[in-house]
Amino acid sequence: MDVLHDETGSPVSLHDEPRLLDCCSTRARIASPRPQLSLVGQRRYDRAFEPDRCKLLAAAGMILVTGGIEIASDAVLEKIDKGITVVGVIKVLQALAEARIAAHAT
Repeated sequence: MDVLHDETGSPVSLHDEPRLLDCCSTRARIASPRPQLSLVGQRRYDRAFEPDRCKLLAAAGMILVTGGIEIASDAVLEKIDKGITVVGVIKVLQALAEARIAAHAT
């Protein structure tokens, strides 16, 4: 899945940078100083989760991201055309942790 869903609006793609920034900035302003609404996302742990983006998502109320890793083997991930690497997943999980967003991998 490539989108964020919440109860108050339409899905927002993590790759639609202007719309994502607008959505998160608006939510952060509404929720300031403490989010009253929570976001939960499900998608692949790829480079879309840069540290600054994770902080923005957290400010907007993101509390959890779930994602499928399937296997911790770069060779197998490449064979199944997953589009991620083990090192890349580790970087994403670190960025989420630094932003205080919980992660659940399957």
